[in-house]
Amino acid sequence: MDVTKQFTWTHGFSASGNGRLYVNGSQVTGTTITLKVGWNVIEVIWNIGTAKPNGFTFSNKLGTNSNVLLMNCYHRTITGREASEVTRTSELTIDLNGITSRVSSAETNINTNAGNITTLNQSVSTVSQTANKINWLVKSGSSQSSVTLTDAAVTAVTNQFVIKDPEGSATIISGGKIQANSITANMLAANAIKSQNYRTYDKDGHQVTDGIPYNSPYSTFGTLLDLSTGSIYTPNFGVDNTNGNAYINGEIIATSGRIGGESGTYWNIT
Repeated sequence: MDVTKQFTWTHGFSASGNGRLYVNGSQVTGTTITLKVGWNVIEVIWNIGTAKPNGFTFSNKLGTNSNVLLMNCYHRTITGREASEVTRTSELTIDLNGITSRVSSAETNINTNAGNITTLNQSVSTVSQTANKINWLVKSGSSQSSVTLTDAAVTAVTNQFVIKDPEGSATIISGGKIQANSITANMLAANAIKSQNYRTYDKDGHQVTDGIPYNSPYSTFGTLLDLSTGSIYTPNFGVDNTNGNAYINGEIIATSGRIGGESGTYWNIT
């Protein structure tokens, strides 16, 4: 019996057939016993030939006691208490040896196959081909990349796709973003163009790398061209296309032009 907290138990033991009660190897002669923390052994020895039909009883239950975690019960016919102790000890030893043997066998099998298991976890590289598809797969640990080639498309699944020219300059595609020294095209379809050093402040006063300036026509660093709205944000120049206003943080220098509205209501710059 496994006990989580030491307590005193009023057992109320009674038995016919010259029954005797033992706790942790000592015969109990009083009405109470103290059960220690950990495993305790309670034994009842009685003459079954003369004890029928009464046997033995405890007036107070142990199974419902909150301090008792686990109980194991054994019953056998013996010639004496000492023989019972020897038999039970032998059985326990046999059981432990069996457990030890099974654990040792399992460890041997694991160690034998450890090299294969490690190889599987570390790296896998395969190439497969069908009539209409070629697939490359490279895996290392929990990371992997694959490339699938068909007659209609080349599909790559990877954390980072790198293209290098003979001189070593690289174009990197990662997380939906293209990193390159320059992009040359007749037409570029995008919602915005942003410099790499672009910084501005959000409504909470935090400096961020995305989004339009909060309550200001100017960015803190860099330039953002919002192509979807037509607005422009730089540290000293801004165009807010939602209201048609332009902002310049500095002087306007011109040799000619005009400021104002229709003819006759504007000022000429001469």
